[in-house]
Amino acid sequence: METLDYDKLILSPGASPVQLDIPGFERMRPLRTVEDAERLVNDVAKTPRSAVVVGAGFVGLETAENLVHHGIIVTVIEAAPQVLPALDPELAILVEEELIQNGVAVITGVSVAEVHDWGVTLSDGREIEGEMVVASVDVIIQAARLRDGSRRITHITEVMGMEGETIITQDLFVYELLGEDAQGKLKGRHRSTGIGRPRFWDRARYFGEEKRLAAALDSAEVKDIDTF
Repeated sequence: METLDYDKLILSPGASPVQLDIPGFERMRPLRTVEDAERLVNDVAKTPRSAVVVGAGFVGLETAENLVHHGIIVTVIEAAPQVLPALDPELAILVEEELIQNGVAVITGVSVAEVHDWGVTLSDGREIEGEMVVASVDVIIQAARLRDGSRRITHITEVMGMEGETIITQDLFVYELLGEDAQGKLKGRHRSTGIGRPRFWDRARYFGEEKRLAAALDSAEVKDIDTF
């Protein structure tokens, strides 16, 4: 073991998925990065009999489809009243019917209350078997180290869907550099890209977060761009 002296200690572990406040969350397999996908592939290679996918957004449904193709019994759980909450209900029901026809069990309108080794318990008391539990996300937070050594969240990006094997995304917020101060530290701000209604808007409204989301988008909208 080596001991190093330092004047200042900077911890930069990077971004990580949101930790849901439910018992057993650590047993969930997050799906947000390439490394997460690689770990999921390794899990699938162990031939689990069943899996639970938490979240019926684009990423969650793509995950469910691929798991079914590997012969795994899949249940998709979505807290919103429908799959793909960004879609109009009449379109979402068609997607749900297609999922069911392809062997995916779909449960909407309930959330996961607890994660176990054998599966999950839902908020309505039902117990769903799943040797593997996958938590999918539709928003990606990217962080980077800037040239002055500081670390900032540079992009908040929404996953729109898939075209073939390509994931389609759109940036909601970007970090805009404005210059530097007398000490050489970079100055900047998070700026909205002008997308006033992200695809997850209806999900935010379902959870009562519509006003907070609107306020965040409005506050980050830049009316006058500073020039240097």
